[in-house]
Amino acid sequence: MLEALRILYRPVRAIQGILEEPDMKGPLLVLALLMAVTAATQVIVTSKIHLETPVLDTTPIPTSDLGPTPNITSGFRDPGEPRVLSVVAYNWTGTVTIHGANDTGDVEEELAVNETYEEYRTRSAFKSVANITFSDAGDGSSQFVTVGLPGEFNSVIAMGMLRQFIVSPLLGTLTNFFLGWVVYGGILLVVIKALRGEAGSLGALFTAVGCTFASLLVISLVYALLTLPLPTMRLPLRAWAAPGTEGRAHEEMSGLFQEKWYSTLPYRLGAYYLPYGVNLWIAALSIIMIHFSCGVSWRKAVVISAVASLANFFFRFYVI
Repeated sequence: MLEALRILYRPVRAIQGILEEPDMKGPLLVLALLMAVTAATQVIVTSKIHLETPVLDTTPIPTSDLGPTPNITSGFRDPGEPRVLSVVAYNWTGTVTIHGANDTGDVEEELAVNETYEEYRTRSAFKSVANITFSDAGDGSSQFVTVGLPGEFNSVIAMGMLRQFIVSPLLGTLTNFFLGWVVYGGILLVVIKALRGEAGSLGALFTAVGCTFASLLVISLVYALLTLPLPTMRLPLRAWAAPGTEGRAHEEMSGLFQEKWYSTLPYRLGAYYLPYGVNLWIAALSIIMIHFSCGVSWRKAVVISAVASLANFFFRFYVI
């Protein structure tokens, strides 16, 4: 099983050992470590993403079915100390009235929302919010409102939202590993047959292909290190909390990421150049694997590996 890791520093002996005594635990060990590195990387990345703090999560504006005065009476997070509030409405205009309290007693303030996707701030400070009323009812499907604390940002981790940012990358790692394993293994077998080679033991070859993905571990660790110097990303409430139908939010966040992250050298190295490095590394390991598995010359092993790698690249790029 550990031969799957030794492939990183003594590839010839490790691959020979894998082909002689194939063990599916090797690729599974690689996958488990990849999942751990992915999780660690996402913790690093999400620790750098700070979100403007919400008092009320994005909520549909109540319909007229709920009464003559549409209102929201629950779901508020009290600021804890008197704070100015911000209100953003999506696909809705009208008057919003906030009912709450501060250190001196009850407080109420009306805000005229004249434009959607614009932040409106209260003049009064609120220590707690009990109710928000609307001059006009919503349609129940495309009109939303959110309330926040302008200028106050917390990390994704501090806000207890790490799970939302980590599950998708973990599933992506799992899917890409097995998909890449099956696709590249299949393509490699087809190329070997097409070039009149003998693949030897299919089980051993398939196991060895999975073990070559150990190179992803090193690349993933390098990527994790490259995320460390990235600056803190602060996302405004109106953008990160917007409903999926709000295209302006996507544009605003894309612009912020482009300015703060995507244009930096560490990000460009990790996102654009490392993938080519891992493909070349796997291709190099495949040469050794093909040579010993198929019993062909080194020159023919290079040809088979090159053709399979190119075919795999175009298949993944245009088909998957």
